[in-house]
This record gives sequence, C-alpha cells and structure tokens, in this order.
Amino acid sequence: MSNADVQSVKSGARILDLMELIASKDDAVGLAEVVTTLGIPKSSALMLLRTLVAKHYVEREADGRYRLGRAYRASNNDWVGGRTAILRRVARPLMEELCQVVQETVVVAILTPAIEIQIIEKVRSPQPVRYEIEVGVPYPAYCTAIGRAILGFSDPALVEHYLRTASLVKCTDRTATDIGQLRKILARVREQGYAINIEEHIQGASSIAAPLRNATGEVLGALNIGCVTAHFSNNEQAITDALVATTARLNDKLRSLA
Repeated sequence: MSNADVQSVKSGARILDLMELIASKDDAVGLAEVVTTLGIPKSSALMLLRTLVAKHYVEREADGRYRLGRAYRASNNDWVGGRTAILRRVARPLMEELCQVVQETVVVAILTPAIEIQIIEKVRSPQPVRYEIEVGVPYPAYCTAIGRAILGFSDPALVEHYLRTASLVKCTDRTATDIGQLRKILARVREQGYAINIEEHIQGASSIAAPLRNATGEVLGALNIGCVTAHFSNNEQAITDALVATTARLNDKLRSLA
C-alpha cells in the first residue's frame, strides 16, 4: 500500500470516528473536544469538520460548535454504523433491565484514543438521590471503575505507557495515584473480572464496572453501575451479582455479532 493509500485510509477512519463522536452527543461539540477525544491535530480536526459541514452531514452553530445535521438528528442516529453505535444499540435494552433491577444509574463507556473514558450510553436511576455522569464528557481512566475495567483487560504495553505518562492526580483523598498500587489494582480487576471504585473519583460516589468484549477477546468498552456510596455499601453483593450476570449476557450478544 502506498503512502497516499495509507493517508486516505487514515482520513477515512478519522472522519468516521468524528461522525460517531458527534452522534454520541446530546449537545453540540467544540473543536477542542474533538481534538482531545480523538487525539488528532487541530488542523486535521478543523479540516474534517469543514468537510462535513460542506456536505451537510454536520451543522456549525453560532457559537462555533458542531452538531449533526437536522435530517440525521431526526433519525435518532439509526443510520450511524461503526463499533460505538453497535455497542449502544446492543447494550441499551439490557441496560434498561439492569437499571430496573438495581435502581441505580447504568452506563456504557469506551476508551478514547487519548486514553480517557467517554460515556456513550446512560440509563438514569429513578431514585431522587442518585449517581450522575455526563454522556460524551471525557473522564480519567486511572481513578474510575469504568477505566480500570477497560485497562485491566487492555494491551499491557498500552497500559504501562498510560501509567507512566498520564497525569495521576488525586481527585479525592481516596484516589490511588502510585503506579505500583495501580498495577496491583488492575491485576485484581483481571483476577475477579470487574472493578470496584469507592469514592476515588467523586466524593460520595461509588461504581462497579466490567469489561465488554467481542469474539476475539478485544475490549470494546465497559458496563458500569454508578451509585451513591451509601446505596452501594448497603447492596454491594446484589449490585455485583446483577452487573456480572448482565455483562455475561451482553458479551454473549457482542460475540455473536462477530
């Protein structure tokens, strides 16, 4: 394959990633968010966005942010293909069931090229006091259950590079930031098959997450139950059992798509 062919394939992949990113958002997306989430140069992101606007796939708002064109918004994203869209569609019914069982907020997230967590689907808890997390907003991987569930089953070289280069800051007094400690935490995640996080990212919030994988074992994302810490402490075993069971069902569906 020539250099020109390689660049063409790369541009095609980037524009599909960009469309999936914009489609996953309830609100418009800014240029800076595109650059950070997709890990591409600002000049390339701007060129791709201008191309999508010119072709009427995307609209540029008065404040400079971008959203899907009106016709595509009206379709409820049913036209969107790709891994992220498939994951959302397959996961949503089981997420709704899981939320009904545990009465807590359920989300699915993926790992971005920048090695951050991006929520792509959410079912909100019906309880008046509940865990809240925003769809499409990047979150750190090292201090979240979602991130650890994905990192624990990702390529070891990628994980090691991330641990050595990421800014590991304390979000709360409980946040683990020592690289050796984080390696042990990820080893425990691999051993038990899920990650538990007690107030390491947000004070008063706790989560449990498990990896979502395809037929080859590749990690596609993670399924997460987020709770107010008191709710989690009082119902930890039931919540854990429900997550493990639902993850198994969802992974069966994902493997069947290969």
